[in-house]
Amino acid sequence: PLLGTFMLLKTTAFVVLQPFFLFNFGGTRAKVEVGKNSKFELAVCITGCDSGFGKMLASKLSSRGFVVFAGCLTEGGMKSVKNDGPSIIPLKMDVTKDEDVTKAAESISAWLKSDDASPEHPRAFHALINNAGVARIGLIDWLDFNEFKFSMDVNFFGMVRTCKALFPVLKSQSCSGKYTNARIINVTSSAGLISGMGGMAAYNASKFAAEAFSTSLRTELKKFNVPVCAVNPTFHRTPLLDNTQDGGLGGSIDIWNRLSPEIQKEYGEDFLKFHYQTIVDIPNSNLWDPDMVIEKIMSCVELCNPPVQNPVGTDCILVLLIRHLPVTVQDFCIKQIELNGRKHEPKPAMLL
Repeated sequence: PLLGTFMLLKTTAFVVLQPFFLFNFGGTRAKVEVGKNSKFELAVCITGCDSGFGKMLASKLSSRGFVVFAGCLTEGGMKSVKNDGPSIIPLKMDVTKDEDVTKAAESISAWLKSDDASPEHPRAFHALINNAGVARIGLIDWLDFNEFKFSMDVNFFGMVRTCKALFPVLKSQSCSGKYTNARIINVTSSAGLISGMGGMAAYNASKFAAEAFSTSLRTELKKFNVPVCAVNPTFHRTPLLDNTQDGGLGGSIDIWNRLSPEIQKEYGEDFLKFHYQTIVDIPNSNLWDPDMVIEKIMSCVELCNPPVQNPVGTDCILVLLIRHLPVTVQDFCIKQIELNGRKHEPKPAMLL
C-alpha cells in the first residue's frame, strides 16, 4: 500500500509540475551577441530549408546577423532560400546521404578556416539545427517496410549523421577555448513524447528515437559544454500538414491507393474515411501559427543558457500531462482525441 501511494504521489507531481517547470524555468534570458556587437562572426547550419520551419528560420537568423548554412534537398530549394537573406549559403544536403552531409560539414569547416575571416572578428560555429523531417502516415498493416525505413532515415538517422559530421567542429571549438557557446537544437515533435494514435506508428517511432537520441546526446556533450535542446511542436501550419504533399499527412491517401485490392476490401471505405478524418482533417482544422515554433527555436539559438526541452503549442500541455498517466489511462485519453466527438470508430469491413 505504501509503495502504491508513493507511485501515485510521484505521478501526480510529474503531471502537475512538469508543464510548469518546462514553460517557466528553461534557460536564462541573457542573449548571445551577434552581428556588429559580437566578438565573433557566428554561423548556424539548418537542415530541411526547402520549405516550412527551415526556410523561415534561415531568413530570420540571417536578418539577425548570423551566417546561415541552409541545407536543402533540392536545387530548387537552394535557389529559393538563397534569396531569403543576405548571409544565407545554400548547401545540397540530403540528410540520408553520407556524401552530402560530409560535404556540408567540410564547407562549414572551410568557411571557419578561410583567409577571408577577420582576425579582429574571428569566425565560430554557433548552432546546428536538425529540422529536416517527413511524415509517413498509415496503419502498420498498410505501410511497406520501406516507409518505416524512410521515416527513420530522415527523422532519426539523418539527425545522427549530421550531428556526428559536425562533432569535430564543436569539440575543437570547445576544447581550444576559441568558442564555448555552441549548441545543437533538434526539432523532434510532440510525437516523440506520446504515441498510440492509429496511423502514426512510423512517424512516432522515428520521433521517439530522435527524442531519446537528443537526451543521450545532451548528457554526453555536457563535458564539452555543448548544450542540446529538443523542440517539441504539436500541429502547426507547414507543408508537413499539407493534404496534397506526399511527404506530409495527405500522403495517407496515396498509401491507401497503393494497397492491394484484398487489403482495401478488408478495411473498407468507411474505415478509410474515419482514418483520414483523424489523421488529416482534424489536425488541419486545429493548426497553430508556425511563428510560435520559429520563436521557440530562435530562443534556443540566441539564449546564452537555452532550455533543454521546448514544447510548443498550448495543446502540448495535454501531451505532457498524458505521458505521465498509467498506460491504460493514456490509451483511453488518446482514443478520445482520435474520436474527436464522434461516437465510435468503425470496424474494419472484414470484422462485420
